[in-house]
Amino acid sequence: MSKTEVFKSYDDFLKREDKKSNGVSEEFAKKNPGFLEDNKTNIGCWDCSNCESCEDCGNCWKCKKCKSCTSCLNCENMVNMVRLNLFNMVNLKKNNNLAFKETEGKPRMFTTVAVQFPLALKVVAKMSDIGHFGKYKEFDEDNQNFSRNPVEEYFESIQRHLMDKEWDAVAWNALAILEILERKKNKKY
Repeated sequence: MSKTEVFKSYDDFLKREDKKSNGVSEEFAKKNPGFLEDNKTNIGCWDCSNCESCEDCGNCWKCKKCKSCTSCLNCENMVNMVRLNLFNMVNLKKNNNLAFKETEGKPRMFTTVAVQFPLALKVVAKMSDIGHFGKYKEFDEDNQNFSRNPVEEYFESIQRHLMDKEWDAVAWNALAILEILERKKNKKY
């Protein structure tokens, strides 16, 4: 079982004597009171939450057996492998003019989720878990409780959270609105 300490800064964490010990910032420790339990099987990780058997990761959440990942979400070291494979495929295509699956005009899901907005979406995922496993667990067995509410309720909620500058809740509610509207437009669900 690895030791986890609270550090004033990431620089202080990097200067620690025991490189196998985990570290969290003071802010992270306040927001995540279970950080000691969350990091008991990790080695050398920084500000990780709900991870298992990870090594030298930073800002990860709900990962398992990751190594040297940053800002991963529910990863089993696949994100880095996918990233490396995509990089290699793009370079092969450029250099050898090889044929690959046509992706032009299609949304870049991996880039959007894992590269552009990993920290923001990690926070939104935590908000979802709070609702699903906490407040609404008796109503949300299928993770679709949000879709059973009228869109107008989410507009009201966004206004309340904007006033309190609760950006994570604003983002979650905006995504709920967008998902409901897209489902109606595409006639899904």
